[in-house]
Amino acid sequence: LIKNFASIMDKVDGIAYWVGSDLFSEFIDSRDVLHGGAGLIAKGGIPKPVFHAFRFMNFLNDHILLNEKCLIVSKDEDERYGIILHNYISPNIKYFLIGEDEIEISDLNKLFSNDKSRNIELIFYFKPGKNFEIKSFKVNQEYGNIISGWKDIGYRSSLSSKDLEYLMMVSVPKITIKQVSSDLNGYLVLNECLVPNEFTYITISPMEE
Repeated sequence: LIKNFASIMDKVDGIAYWVGSDLFSEFIDSRDVLHGGAGLIAKGGIPKPVFHAFRFMNFLNDHILLNEKCLIVSKDEDERYGIILHNYISPNIKYFLIGEDEIEISDLNKLFSNDKSRNIELIFYFKPGKNFEIKSFKVNQEYGNIISGWKDIGYRSSLSSKDLEYLMMVSVPKITIKQVSSDLNGYLVLNECLVPNEFTYITISPMEE
């Protein structure tokens, strides 16, 4: 979703997603928390990674400074930066040779051959010694991912309220906050390493002096 959005964002005024919830395509035999529905939100109101991707894109500021292969950098009038980084990995040939009804959720990783991480370095220039707060919101196989949480409980179909509560908790992005300063030359360097199919939203906000 992020990859496709980035490719059209300078050509359209807005973007919408067709289905908000999997309830749209749920049937009597759809007992699993994930059943192939195209919604942003799964059964029980649990957000999917795609929900966070759409939400992160909505966080971007109006002024886009950079839109490259794996990153989008935006800025507002108050010198706050909103950044999206991603390491999109396309499916391998196996994905296109089997039917949707033949794909088991436990076999998803077999559909991706490339397991390379991506290192991204961003260098900003400010006045020397300026203080900033950096927040990052990370979604990958470990964080913000309902699939990994569902795996933890054995891909069960009948879920208790405690099971749903657990899935809700593990489906939240990992958040980190740190304070940094530009160096004596005014440079602030941001280094990020993204695992396959990870995406991250980062804010850089100046702190009051």
